[in-house]
Amino acid sequence: MSESKSSTFSKNKAIFPCPLSLRLSRKYNNVSQVKTATTTNNFSKFGVGLDTILATMNEGVLDQLTDVLLIAVSAGSVFLTVFYVLKKFFEHEAKKREFELRKESLKNMMPLRLQAYERLILFCERTDFSAMIMRIHKTGMSARLLRSEMLSTIRTEYDHNLTQQLYVSSTAWELVKNAKEQSIKIINLASTKITDDATGVDFTKSLLDLVGQAEKTPQQVAIDTIKSEARKLF
Repeated sequence: MSESKSSTFSKNKAIFPCPLSLRLSRKYNNVSQVKTATTTNNFSKFGVGLDTILATMNEGVLDQLTDVLLIAVSAGSVFLTVFYVLKKFFEHEAKKREFELRKESLKNMMPLRLQAYERLILFCERTDFSAMIMRIHKTGMSARLLRSEMLSTIRTEYDHNLTQQLYVSSTAWELVKNAKEQSIKIINLASTKITDDATGVDFTKSLLDLVGQAEKTPQQVAIDTIKSEARKLF
């Protein structure tokens, strides 16, 4: 009888669990679910916090890079401004120095230029046909000798003043050179109009006739230009 009761109790126990065990099981399940949820929430919070930290770090790096770029741009602007100002300053000083040197050079060359104009005018005066005839011609001199002496005088005077072209304009010097060449041509032309045994007087007359046909002699043209340039110095 007792065996049957035990058997019945065991069966009932198997069919209807113990309330205490059931409560413990449910409690354990609830605790596990809470722990799982808490862990998940913690990981979620950690993930959110990590993203926030990374975002903050990125913002900080960008701010630093922006500051560095601003500083670099500002420094570059200052450098370019200083470079431009210094460049203009040195260019101005160079031009000022060049002007002073040129002014000093002109001041030192003024006497040389005046002397050059004086000597070239003297050359034209000394090679003037009338002046040469009066200075060179002598009584009894032949036409051939007078012609030779006049040509020699022109060439000697010209060679003696060659360096004066450094201090006068190209126009003035070309007129002086032309005066020399034209004078030689006129003298040679005058000698072709007389006989081989002509006297110096015959040559003089032939020469002055040719010179009188022109409004101005080559020497007079050169003198006018030289005087005009010399006046500009004052």
